[in-house]
Amino acid sequence: ADSSDAYPYQTGAQYLFYTSTAASKSVGAYDIQVADLVNSQTYNLNQYNALASTALDELGPDWSGNAPFPVTQVVTAPDLTPPPGTLLSQGKPATASSTYAGYSPSMANDGILTGTNCWCAASGTVSPAAYWQVDLGASHPLSGVILRFYPGAPDIWHYQVQVSSTGKTWTTVVDASANTQLFAAARHLLPAGTSGRYVKVTFTSVSGGSNWPGLIEAQAYGT
Repeated sequence: ADSSDAYPYQTGAQYLFYTSTAASKSVGAYDIQVADLVNSQTYNLNQYNALASTALDELGPDWSGNAPFPVTQVVTAPDLTPPPGTLLSQGKPATASSTYAGYSPSMANDGILTGTNCWCAASGTVSPAAYWQVDLGASHPLSGVILRFYPGAPDIWHYQVQVSSTGKTWTTVVDASANTQLFAAARHLLPAGTSGRYVKVTFTSVSGGSNWPGLIEAQAYGT
């Protein structure tokens, strides 16, 4: 592992913050980790805040006296339990409204959930609408979707999920265009009776953090 940027907490007698690629603790590349010098233990900050580390690099620890450590409040990570049925979308043909060089639509349903392996739109605008879609090959009963947004850090995302049997007429089954919640990934169970061959994720406005439309992975489940 590559560990560096050691930063002591208070006197440094017990806790030391540092960045590390240690595989046993890392969520992806460099993460900010904690060493308990008294008990000879190391921890990823995700143990105290489930959104602290992402698939990107977290670097340069520093300490604020306004944030006591260890914390007593546990932040719950998003529920990403697979919806009922099987994963139907992985490896299926994917297209998009536009593509930034090197970030093709197929990278959003290839099963790789870390780093910069993602689809990203060619620009940060959503006019015309920026979308990603997958062809499941045949019409299926659909139970739910899991979306992991790029760059993998919590943000306020505005989007819709639509399904179609023909690829021409679409039905909106998830409308998060007025979302005000902060998250890096989302799980949606679809209305009973939902079916379709095509699943589309449309970004309806730029994210709260002005991130470009992008998906590390989009997964559709059903039978």
